[in-house]
Amino acid sequence: MPKIRIFFIEIIDLNGQKQRLKSDDYNKILNFVHRHRGKVNGINMGNRLVDKESFVKIKAEDCFK
Repeated sequence: MPKIRIFFIEIIDLNGQKQRLKSDDYNKILNFVHRHRGKVNGINMGNRLVDKESFVKIKAEDCFK
């Protein structure tokens, strides 16, 4: 079964709130980071491989872009 790479980013904004974004396109995540550079306190980035069923569930989440 083919695997799909999902990229994620967790950002702690200036108010201390944790924001989470997930995407299957790394450029969308990278553009978000470049747009908000200097306006965040912390960034945690990563990626993982998921199967098709998990991808459908992740894609339905609010934080998926």
